[in-house]
Amino acid sequence: GRIEQIGPPDRIFDFPETRFVAEFIGRANVLSGKVNGAAVDFAGFSIPTAALPPIAGPTVACALRAHTITLHHRPIVAEPPAIVIPGRVTGRTYYGEYRSFQVQPERGASEKPLLVFCGPAEDTEIGSQVHLRIDAAKLVVLRGD
Repeated sequence: GRIEQIGPPDRIFDFPETRFVAEFIGRANVLSGKVNGAAVDFAGFSIPTAALPPIAGPTVACALRAHTITLHHRPIVAEPPAIVIPGRVTGRTYYGEYRSFQVQPERGASEKPLLVFCGPAEDTEIGSQVHLRIDAAKLVVLRGD
């Protein structure tokens, strides 16, 4: 074995350095993107490169924690660096203190759905059209393994 990351628990959770740490400590969407000039293209959405730390190379992997994404039933306007992604609920699970939703972005239908955590009162049905607000500042660039 090897040590992947050392630090206080909150720092490791909020700023994982590798895919392994992002997936081992809590639940995260690990997203693969391609640098395309002024934007990084992920499956289903793009983020301006200026909103992310410097990226070395043509591809990048980022972690996005499920609790940092907000789910809305109507279209909303987000102030940059946040973006809004339309999608459809493809799965949901009730955990008592929260609900977990799987949301498939309208673009990128062949990719894995995004995991979103909401409060227990959120009772969106499978098949519902929703809008996800993602704050680009919450994307954490992971280093390669």
